[in-house]
Amino acid sequence: MHCGEGTNRKPKLAGIVPYDREFLEKVYYKIELNINNSESNVTELSAELGMSRVHLYRRFKDLTGKTPKDYMKETRLKAAAQLLEENRYTVSEVAYQVGFNTPSNFTASFKSYYGISPKEYKSS
Repeated sequence: MHCGEGTNRKPKLAGIVPYDREFLEKVYYKIELNINNSESNVTELSAELGMSRVHLYRRFKDLTGKTPKDYMKETRLKAAAQLLEENRYTVSEVAYQVGFNTPSNFTASFKSYYGISPKEYKSS
């Protein structure tokens, strides 16, 4: 479970027209840039991109099938998995590094996404 699909953070952009590709790359870049900021949210992201929250939601959902909020959370969890694989940080340290406010919320989100706790993931 550690390699491959579970921790790949860069989505595939093949088959997407250049205009939409540029938009998605901007979104991905902004999310990665703010990954450790627990205050980063879709409202802030839409402001940084110069578009309304509703427009961002619709366009992103149409192109990816995911909401921006879900994608942000997924990106944080994949980054967390990479950090846990390095085995250099505690679960709490990883939680804060990827922008979660509390280790308990991080653990619940991680377990929901990966099916095992961060502690189990780290030790497997």
